[in-house]
Amino acid sequence: MKAVLFKFLSLASIIIICLSSCNTKQEPITDEEKISQLINDTYFSVCNGNWELYSKLMDHSSKVQLMHPDNGVWLKGYEEIKKVYEPLIKSGMKCNISVNDLIINISESGDMAWVITDITVKYGDDPNSQSSHMWEIVVLEKIEGQWKGVFAQSTSPKTSTKE
Repeated sequence: MKAVLFKFLSLASIIIICLSSCNTKQEPITDEEKISQLINDTYFSVCNGNWELYSKLMDHSSKVQLMHPDNGVWLKGYEEIKKVYEPLIKSGMKCNISVNDLIINISESGDMAWVITDITVKYGDDPNSQSSHMWEIVVLEKIEGQWKGVFAQSTSPKTSTKE
């Protein structure tokens, strides 16, 4: 009986140790991992109404810009972006963004990067709801050791080149 109880407690201890270590979120190590996480956090913040997270991921200077040519939008500087995007994001747009392709390029100096994404945005909770296919280009700069968005452009392709 003691042997069975000992095995049970040993197994329970192993499971608890495994669960506690498995649930620990590991911090990204490489710049590519950090950039990938930044892109995913950006999409998460947009779809979940989290302006604070979205704002934290971009440079807060006058040089940051966002372009959406399909919508005729070109926002210049953090204050202009905040004026337009903060209420939009906080309104809770309820969407799901799937990344179909993610290409990360880092400059040789290691302080600039450009990211190209192919995404599908599905709006609302209904599986039959509208979706959009978009291509995005994001330029990042390493500021005080942290990657920050300084430019982003989103367009909707008229036809897909994917096979």
